[in-house]
Amino acid sequence: MPLLLLLLLLLLLLLLLLLHNTYHYPLTTITMKKTLITLGIFTSLGAIAQNGGIAINNTGANPNSNAMLDIQSDNKGILIPRLTTVARNTLGTALALPDNGMMVYDKDMNLFFYWDGTQ
Repeated sequence: MPLLLLLLLLLLLLLLLLLHNTYHYPLTTITMKKTLITLGIFTSLGAIAQNGGIAINNTGANPNSNAMLDIQSDNKGILIPRLTTVARNTLGTALALPDNGMMVYDKDMNLFFYWDGTQ
């Protein structure tokens, strides 16, 4: 409900801006782009703030409240970054403790690897 209210307020603001621009000076492409970009940013921030995460699905369901990213699909998967063994080893030398959980797929070895802080 708060998201719907936020969207209505933003649409009202957009309408007021358009009316203001129409009667005082011609609406330019740059003004319209700035208005639409601002509207998009505030709408996105409102959706993230309300749900605490992002849902990717085709049902419109809200994300799980305990997840930052909730992906749902009945017929599609997710592609993890695919690296060669050399690229994976090069990446491994740049990782540190804060990078725990980094996961890649080694396409030379056909295996998944994740960084646990030491290897």
